Amino acid sequence: MAKILVVDLGNTRCKVGLFEADARTKTWNFSEDVAADIANIVASETPEQVVVSNVGGMLLPDIHPNWIHIDYKKPLPIQIKYQQPADVGADRIANACAVFHRQEATMVIDAGTCITYDVVAEKTFVGGAISPGLAMRLRAMHQQTQLLPRLNVKVPEAAFPFTNTADNMQGAAYHGVIAEIDHFVALFKRQYPLGNAVITGGDAAALQKGLKSNIFAHPNLTLQGIYNIYKHQYA
Repeated sequence: MAKILVVDLGNTRCKVGLFEADARTKTWNFSEDVAADIANIVASETPEQVVVSNVGGMLLPDIHPNWIHIDYKKPLPIQIKYQQPADVGADRIANACAVFHRQEATMVIDAGTCITYDVVAEKTFVGGAISPGLAMRLRAMHQQTQLLPRLNVKVPEAAFPFTNTADNMQGAAYHGVIAEIDHFVALFKRQYPLGNAVITGGDAAALQKGLKSNIFAHPNLTLQGIYNIYKHQYA
């Protein structure tokens, strides 16, 4: 079977997956020197096709003689029920296309730079929500105040009420996102009682530990969705 290399160029991270016989066999993650890393993978894995989804707008050199950029304006395996379908981000469409085949409604939570909530029902993207991600919340507190420090994302070890500034900021960001996700899952379940929620993205593993909701974590969901679109459009 052909080896297909799928490249997901996000806003802050690059994720690469190798698919063989419709199954993902390897995964890589990068944040720097992306072009060189992808070129090394192409050289070592020798895929027949390279498929690129470029959310972050990064310019790549010709990394393979047979490579394509996913065109989200071409036919998709889902319908998009949105007031302005062209406004739906490529990552959100890819996530929806990763779960389109499920019989029950599914809400995909992508916890990355922003947190997106995307509801798919009967092979249709029916809408969702967007909010700031963990790093964005911490960065906003630093940039919009005079004294609050710039902090990295961290799962708080201390319990509320927090007794130092770092724990105050990191703890509030973390628990605020946890409460938000649980709330949106509850809203989703009211409309789709038999539906399921899945969480993906760079912060998914850290957030899943704190959630009350029973949510399955799928760190490579977007790669699967890009591959599904490729299969629909080109295979």
